[in-house]
Amino acid sequence: MKVKKLIINADGFGFTFGNNRAIFEAAPKGSISSISVNTNFPAVKELPIFNQQFPHISIGVHLNPIVGKPILNPDKIPSLVGPNGEFWGNKFAYLLKTKKIKLDELFIELKAQVQLILDMKVAITHLDSHQNQHLRPGFFSVFLKVAKSAGINRMRTHRHFICVECEKPRMCAAKYYTMHPKTTTIHLYTRLLMFRAESLGMRMADRLLSVGYNTNVTKGNFKTWKMMIKNLPAGTNEVYCHPGYADETLRKYAQYVDERNKECEILMSPEFRRLLDDNDVNLISFRSI
Repeated sequence: MKVKKLIINADGFGFTFGNNRAIFEAAPKGSISSISVNTNFPAVKELPIFNQQFPHISIGVHLNPIVGKPILNPDKIPSLVGPNGEFWGNKFAYLLKTKKIKLDELFIELKAQVQLILDMKVAITHLDSHQNQHLRPGFFSVFLKVAKSAGINRMRTHRHFICVECEKPRMCAAKYYTMHPKTTTIHLYTRLLMFRAESLGMRMADRLLSVGYNTNVTKGNFKTWKMMIKNLPAGTNEVYCHPGYADETLRKYAQYVDERNKECEILMSPEFRRLLDDNDVNLISFRSI
């Protein structure tokens, strides 16, 4: 009988001090096994403390050319920043598509984001990205190049297992894909990207648990987690979450804000840890892939 393995990755460490505080509080409860770090905000300075306190939790880099200020001087990466010296935000995808973003500049900025963590003497287990923008054409090749240059061989998977919060997830997923051909095409495309990454030596979980496609629920609802864990397939699964306490920085740069506090409450609750135990879920980090 195959074991049910689950990586619970908390995104957004280093993004804001409110996010950091939430992840610091959730970590001792045994409900997260991995984090991904935004390196281009001041709160990243708390990472060495976190790493020292929770060495069993794997640490990845949340590559971010989308919001905030870059690591490098804007003069070195002019195509990535606007007149205010910050990344382009919601304009990034359009500028990438129209080839206004120079991929060599994207590479050196993202490499600098990774190097910042390495300079802290913190081992990096995996890569992912802000808003999963690395899945876009052009960016994905840069993403893999950054991983290779830093000797990182693990990443977030994008083999989606949708509707996992439904009573009959596979039936629900089949119905959803039938009615949403655009999503079907996108998810087939990201699976092809995962095959490409694996062919180049990247390792990842078997599937990514993705909620809200057919129900509009979020991970700020305990029932969502209850159904996800109940329906967890055997093998290696990954789910990302966003525990956090809203602060000025988060409200300025993020759309998903108030739900983060609810996620934090769930991850810190004894009921959540019991949910994992009662369903024989083996919580693992990226080091186990």
